Amino acid sequence: MQEKEDSTDAFDCYDRITKSPEFAGKKDKIDYLAHFFVMLDSKFQKLSNWQIGFYNKKEDLVIVFELTQDSSIKMTESKPLKLKEQHIVEELSLNEVKINFETALENLKKIMNEKYPGNFPMKTMVLLQEKEKIPIWNLTVVTNTYNTLNVKLDAKTGKVIDHSLSSLLSWGTK
Repeated sequence: MQEKEDSTDAFDCYDRITKSPEFAGKKDKIDYLAHFFVMLDSKFQKLSNWQIGFYNKKEDLVIVFELTQDSSIKMTESKPLKLKEQHIVEELSLNEVKINFETALENLKKIMNEKYPGNFPMKTMVLLQEKEKIPIWNLTVVTNTYNTLNVKLDAKTGKVIDHSLSSLLSWGTK
């Protein structure tokens, strides 16, 4: 992995959160790591802090921790997810993640420039999750042309798994 960019790096946040008293207080309700999430602006700068989700199988919910700018830890619990059996929340194995956030963003920018010129980012949602036993950077960009671009990258190899562009204007019309 490349060097971490600063103290708000996703994996640094994970380390700080999992060593915190807030996490220790919920540890008995946590089965495993589920995801990392962050929102970006039109220049791919963070609009939010990293949110790190942990899954509770018994209660079928996600407990999300966020390291705030003042280094305090904010925690929220989802309502029960009520997911269908085929849509389970998979365990994210950090040992398998070899492509860091910055590299994933560079790959996204390259795909945007090469495959989708004229679609400029307004907001980007970044999700690191596990799907079918593969760690995935799932990047969704809302563009200036009322489209959403979704790019899925293998977080182990950096390989592009999928990319697609769809119009926001067609949502709800199908």
